[in-house]
Amino acid sequence: MEHRQPRLQFVGTVSAVVLAVTVGCAPHDTYIRARVGDQPMSSFSSPLAQLGLVDGNFDIQGFHLIRPQTEELLFVSFPDPRTERRWRLRGAGRGAWAAYFVRETPTDNIESYHTVESLGGTVAITRFDPKRHIVEGTFEFDGALARRRGPRHSPDTLHVRSGAFRVRYDVVPAEAHDHRGRD
Repeated sequence: MEHRQPRLQFVGTVSAVVLAVTVGCAPHDTYIRARVGDQPMSSFSSPLAQLGLVDGNFDIQGFHLIRPQTEELLFVSFPDPRTERRWRLRGAGRGAWAAYFVRETPTDNIESYHTVESLGGTVAITRFDPKRHIVEGTFEFDGALARRRGPRHSPDTLHVRSGAFRVRYDVVPAEAHDHRGRD
């Protein structure tokens, strides 16, 4: 198996920059992990994990295969870490927020949990190193059931604890990836 160096690239237009991360095999170099509910610590650092910068917020998404045909998605969003270092998690679109999804295939049964202000949670940047291109942080939250399709598997409130991430990234100017109108 080829081991790839974890990388994160800023790509897109000036108004909406998107980053893509390839999570490599070095478990301590780049990671996204958390304890969901009463389950043991889970790693969400699959090759599909990504970090995005959209409209001034960093969006970290991590994926985990629980068992064949059942996957989890963990999502944490926070404003530019150059402006602040700690945020209270609120609802989607209101600054920093988080979500957790579990989906079964092929039935497409789904449960999703989102942060709401009344339940709370936090995300904190413990390291932001623009010279070495590293973002590290911790998070925890209680998510309220936002959607359920299929049988009930989990409670109406889900606890996500001991969350941590470390992402290495490369910065690519948006103009380098804006190919609109070019042959």
